[in-house]
Amino acid sequence: MGLKNNFWFKKKVLITGHSGFKGSWLTLMLKELDSVVTGYALKPIEYPNLYDTLSISDHIHEYIGDIKDKKKLQDCVNESNPEIVFHLAAQPIVSRSFDNPFETFNDNIIETLNLLEICRNLNTLRVIVNVTTDKCYNNDERMTGYIEDDKLGGNDPYSASKACSELVTGSYAKSFFSKKSIKVGVATARAGNVIGGGDWAINRIVPDLMRAINKDEKIILRNPYSTRPWQHVFEPLYGYLILAQALYDNPINYTGGWNFGPPEKEVKTVDYLARKICNILDYKKEIIKAEEQMSFGESKTLLLNSKKSQTQLGWISSINIMKAIHLTCDWYDGFFSKSDIKELSVNQLNEFLSTKF
Repeated sequence: MGLKNNFWFKKKVLITGHSGFKGSWLTLMLKELDSVVTGYALKPIEYPNLYDTLSISDHIHEYIGDIKDKKKLQDCVNESNPEIVFHLAAQPIVSRSFDNPFETFNDNIIETLNLLEICRNLNTLRVIVNVTTDKCYNNDERMTGYIEDDKLGGNDPYSASKACSELVTGSYAKSFFSKKSIKVGVATARAGNVIGGGDWAINRIVPDLMRAINKDEKIILRNPYSTRPWQHVFEPLYGYLILAQALYDNPINYTGGWNFGPPEKEVKTVDYLARKICNILDYKKEIIKAEEQMSFGESKTLLLNSKKSQTQLGWISSINIMKAIHLTCDWYDGFFSKSDIKELSVNQLNEFLSTKF
């Protein structure tokens, strides 16, 4: 399918969570496609962060606030009058969900509920894409990829909260957006574990590695032999865009859940990812593997089957794992060496987008 020429030109788009890692990249991507973007999010809690690094607030109209504040969110939706909504706002960290499970359930369910309730009365709306996670499936540690019709669930609070967000979205889609007269496509997007420049979250493997390497500190891996569907952040974002295009043109056929993950041969262990990054960045210290005491209840095996996205959307994972790692390392190396990181970011993004039309 690919990106349609001029489809995104002047499209009114609302992004919740635009200040986060994926949200900042998606905002930049849509600005490069000349969309009219409004963002709604809290300010980032990490410093540094991609939102400030790319000066995201200079390029869009934004609301800074909590999506659980329904009145403020209503004001934002009324003013921006979006045709397309990408919902990325969430509490995204598994380890944090153990520290504060109430916050995680409250954020990941009520925020989704508020947005959907407001959007169902919006006359201009054509598309809602709720970005959830590959961890929304009831993980039985199988060695084959989960498909969109597999059972949702989650043992840890983060995974369970995102499964709940999926169920809320599906309920609203069937109850309020499925009528032919409404013509609103509603989908959930389940991506693999993304890597890429500008992620600074605590207890995520790549930012933890980059901080340690920059400070020449020891690296401790939790669950080093767990497998994850690593993919560069550009890959799922591109998937969200072509999914939104399909929903816009044919809401009935494309409403539902969609997986965006790498091919099975690209699924690697945490240890593999860490060793490759250390080799590229010439980090010589020993990597300490602390599998038991730092588990956070995470699953050992996780794979996605993305055949539906490949056959029905034409979405193909084009950045293999080594290219994804090199792009990521190049970004952080540029950041720490004080290169023009905005220019580097735009160049990486435009090189990717140039192949997608």
